[in-house]
Amino acid sequence: MRFHGCEVSRQSTRFALVARFLAVALPAITAAGAESLVAGQPPKPKPQVAGGEAKGSAAADPRAILRNALDADKNLPPMMMDIEVTQRYAHEEDGRHFRVNFRKSGEKLDVICHTSAFGDDGSVSDLYDDRLIWDGEKTLSRRVQGGKVQAVLIREKPSVARRSHAPFLFGVLDYEETHYAELLLRSANLKVRPQQKAVDGHPCYVVEGDTPQGHYTVWLDPAADFRCRKARVWKLYDPPKPINAEEDFRFQTWEIDGVTITSSKGVFAITGATQVVTNVYGDGSTGRDMHKAAAKNVQCDPDFARVKAFRMDLPDGTMVREVEGTRKWVWSGGNLAPWAGSDPPGP
Repeated sequence: MRFHGCEVSRQSTRFALVARFLAVALPAITAAGAESLVAGQPPKPKPQVAGGEAKGSAAADPRAILRNALDADKNLPPMMMDIEVTQRYAHEEDGRHFRVNFRKSGEKLDVICHTSAFGDDGSVSDLYDDRLIWDGEKTLSRRVQGGKVQAVLIREKPSVARRSHAPFLFGVLDYEETHYAELLLRSANLKVRPQQKAVDGHPCYVVEGDTPQGHYTVWLDPAADFRCRKARVWKLYDPPKPINAEEDFRFQTWEIDGVTITSSKGVFAITGATQVVTNVYGDGSTGRDMHKAAAKNVQCDPDFARVKAFRMDLPDGTMVREVEGTRKWVWSGGNLAPWAGSDPPGP
């Protein structure tokens, strides 16, 4: 999965220096095929949202644009969707496939995920089935693997984006936990380019700036509630970031493309995208991680009762352990009951 070639930015002195470093110190990497981030400048239309009315002062203010984008992602209505995710990391022999049932209502979250592995030879092997339910106060999580059921209780609130296994569908563009708009809103050199640029025929505001997580550039569609149609993240590690005892990162790029956006009951949602992460290692070699996601059966204000959402499916008698402490419960009749017996054998 290693390859030669990565895209370099020509938009600032900082990233010109990065390009020079890659071209001189890492000659195996070329800029062939690199896409200019400032191609075409279509005329700028009046910013629109669902319903056809201009939204705030987003036409001139990059912070207003980002706040619109953040509000759209943070204030999703009750929603349910099925997500298919394929992941392939440069340093792993097998890829991963996730089949996710995603349900969210206010603070509540219910995610069911079947995970399997696949190889270059076409082989597929089932690994485990997970379910996680956050009720606003605690997380109840269970895993079924090899016919055995394990369950834990966690007090910490889970990341909605991460639990979807496709965080870029929810505005998290790199391996961190923070929405891109929150990072950019803290940027000291935040700007919006003078002209909109079309992405797959959709005029978008191009907003960029340096953040603690790297240089971010996002293409936001005002006609789709400022959803992100394209994104680039650039990270230069100085000193290099260790991966393990033998490898480290010198430079990384995140590229999000092929974004599809659909609407349900007037709500826009990102329902597909491909994320490619290019890693430049300390020895000059490169590797590529690939993440591809597609959502279907997207429903706003669905009938959660019909699919038994937010109701854990554990066999009676299952022990539930507290991750942050030493307490234990037993699952009985759809609820947690005090544990009074001896511990069952370990897995």
